[in-house]
Amino acid sequence: MPNLTNLFYDLTSLQKTKCYIETGAYRGDGIKAVMNFYDQVHSIELSPQWVDFNQNQFRDFQNIFIHSGDSKKVLPQILEGIEEPVTIHLDAHYSGGPTAFGEEETPLIQELEFLKTRSYDDIIIIDDCRMVGKKGISGLGPDHPIYPNMNFDWTHITNKKIKSLMKEDYFLISNQVHQFTDGARDRYIMCKKPLWLV
Repeated sequence: MPNLTNLFYDLTSLQKTKCYIETGAYRGDGIKAVMNFYDQVHSIELSPQWVDFNQNQFRDFQNIFIHSGDSKKVLPQILEGIEEPVTIHLDAHYSGGPTAFGEEETPLIQELEFLKTRSYDDIIIIDDCRMVGKKGISGLGPDHPIYPNMNFDWTHITNKKIKSLMKEDYFLISNQVHQFTDGARDRYIMCKKPLWLV
């Protein structure tokens, strides 16, 4: 759950949103990174273990909401009641070890299909784009306690498919040069085109 940089806002002329939503809470590290910078933080988690864990660790924070369930179903429910742009971090996918595997390895395509129908200029951050269009082994080692090695197959999630799910007045920014978010580099950002690109 990364914070966007001042350079991102300068480049896009977008305003920081009041609400931040992430899909895939896991241990809650992303929530901790942004919780002091947004009025509301919503996080969706499929694993009952990590739902309980995060509801407990954030129980004293009135601006943090932990939602249980499949993000492709829960995300529309949350956004139904938010009539303004939001920042959304899409990070729901199986990561091996104690993480949950839902109806599919990642609901990214379904999430993007829904977000394309929104009538607000949301800022969308896609995590782990190093895996897009590929299959193989990801992780930090066979015995790593948090991110053990695991097989993944994202061959059906291509850059072409992702771009086809953008709104017509949106553009895609790669964070590979590490200028637009804190944290990891392998992220895409989808947002409304600034006037200088129109």
